[in-house]
Amino acid sequence: MRRSRTFLFALVLLISGCRNSTGSRDGEPDADPDGELERGLGESLDASLDGTDADTGRVRFVRNPDNPLYRSSGQIWDYAGIGDPSVLYDSTDVLFKAWLSVGGRLDAAGPLAVRTGALVSYDGVAWQQVPGGPVFKEGAKGEWDQGGVETVCVLREANNYLLYYGAYREAKDPPVGMQIGVATSSDGVHWERSPQNPVLPPGKPGAWDQSWVESPTVIHLGDTYYMWYSGVDWSRASFAIGLATSPDGVTWTRHPANPVFSAEPSNSWENGAVYAPSVVYDGHRFVMFYVGLNDATFLDEMRIGMATSPDGVNWTREPSNPVLDPGPPGAWDEKGPFVPSVLIKDGVYYLYYLSGSNPNEAIGLSTWTP
Repeated sequence: MRRSRTFLFALVLLISGCRNSTGSRDGEPDADPDGELERGLGESLDASLDGTDADTGRVRFVRNPDNPLYRSSGQIWDYAGIGDPSVLYDSTDVLFKAWLSVGGRLDAAGPLAVRTGALVSYDGVAWQQVPGGPVFKEGAKGEWDQGGVETVCVLREANNYLLYYGAYREAKDPPVGMQIGVATSSDGVHWERSPQNPVLPPGKPGAWDQSWVESPTVIHLGDTYYMWYSGVDWSRASFAIGLATSPDGVTWTRHPANPVFSAEPSNSWENGAVYAPSVVYDGHRFVMFYVGLNDATFLDEMRIGMATSPDGVNWTREPSNPVLDPGPPGAWDEKGPFVPSVLIKDGVYYLYYLSGSNPNEAIGLSTWTP
């Protein structure tokens, strides 16, 4: 469903089927001798912070003028395309950091698979690869995640990072049996899988998420971890969003009200499916951004919607939805934004998204100041 899987399966059918240009230590960005990253928010972002429309009250996410911000590097490990961005601002390192799906090979004779790459940025606009290729790879032969890892969500804790990811034993279309796992890291580059993986399997037979689960988005609030995720019942072509909670980020319990967010038949732009949530907490409420698909056009025309909730279970859609439409004809994102990753910094909502046709997907940015 996500674009990373789309390019992988396309290539699998056809064939059968991070390193910077300058050196630096693992996990550290290169120096910026040309000052390219020092453009700062003033030049690149001010033009896009239009906020809520004063006349209509409509939430206005405005595209960054530098879009698209990042494409595949064309190296062997990401030549097949990119997808599924997960972006955060690390106040300790004073850096924007991103993890994303990358499709390719580790060497010429190696298998084609989806893995996880990493990027860093001083301003959230100009991005550099973390050196060394993918920072998180498929599991060892025989493991539940040996087929590939994707749809990641990275959470920054006080002393470490948590990486939640979707994975499968065998890459296939559709990815029936896909499950969610977790890994930890002290630096966001070197990861250790939890021995309790997978931490969220598909639902029981007959459940709304019986076929596969993926696209986790996780928040740690108080004593509770909240995970919203995409769940699929392939027998009914049903895609919806569920919630699970955990006291430790590893042991998860599905909410009895699942799915907590479903397609809305009365809204033509999202009557086919809702998918790939990204949830933030603004200090008072949960705010979800999600992909809406039309039942007729499906992946040929995607939009992003917004909803709010006091408890993460009961959601109210933004009246001015969708908050981000497809780009104009001929634009790199003319088929619409997909796979949102949202963060809030200094009161500004940064909405990163994927668009484009494989293997030429790219990542863009839109912003909104309430």
